[in-house]
Amino acid sequence: MSETVGIRELRQNASEIIHAAEAGQAFHVTVRGKDTGVVIAKQPSTPPAQRRRGVSLTKIEQASIYAQPTPAGYEEAMLEIVERGRDESGRVGDRDR
Repeated sequence: MSETVGIRELRQNASEIIHAAEAGQAFHVTVRGKDTGVVIAKQPSTPPAQRRRGVSLTKIEQASIYAQPTPAGYEEAMLEIVERGRDESGRVGDRDR
């Protein structure tokens, strides 16, 4: 069950409200009696592996993204683009650094 807490009360009693939330109590925060949509409640913990975002190399390999055929001359064209991007010192990339 959730309880309503005003922003002033939250500021004055933040540690008590946080401790209550850790114990399982949920709080809906209001400002001048209007609901803000902010809820203070303990979230279930998830293992770090499930929290990670993005895609792993294994998933990319399983999706066969690299197995797709490239057009004839593709590699040569990419190498030419890289070579044109080199500066006098042989670096590729941002020339302002």
